[in-house]
Amino acid sequence: MNCWSHNTTKRRPLSCLAILLLVPTLLSQAKLVSQAQQHSEPQCSVEILSPRPGGQVAESSLVKGKANIPSGKDLWVFVHVKGLALWWPQGAGPASIEDGKWEVLAYWGAPQDSGRDFDVLAAVLEPAVSNRLLDWVKKGDETGTYPGMRFPAVVHSCPITRITVTKVH
Repeated sequence: MNCWSHNTTKRRPLSCLAILLLVPTLLSQAKLVSQAQQHSEPQCSVEILSPRPGGQVAESSLVKGKANIPSGKDLWVFVHVKGLALWWPQGAGPASIEDGKWEVLAYWGAPQDSGRDFDVLAAVLEPAVSNRLLDWVKKGDETGTYPGMRFPAVVHSCPITRITVTKVH
């Protein structure tokens, strides 16, 4: 018997009643799950606004952007000569995000790097990784040497933003 056909006896099979009782409950639960997902932690976004991709930079310049990152995480900016496997954290610490905007002072290599392409990258890190980078900054401040490093582990739910610029002068 079809559950939805006209039934003059007004009796429906038990399976039809189960469907009629379960559908509103399932729809209600699906709506609650959807609402919970919307009210969970905000979606992570990171954008570099300046310099522009393909732009030119001098010895040092501000890297500016917008970001919305999860609470308790840190945004770091990294620079390297394109093609090199090592990276240099910039700004002497994580970027300070105010009203969704951030800026970090970046240094674009040594004078002999004029004319070379540099990648600049903004990434969100866990506190433990951020603390290791702060130790790197402290050691560099003490020794005057800031060796390049392998790119650190990032928060996978957040995008990594990368642009390429050319150093001039």
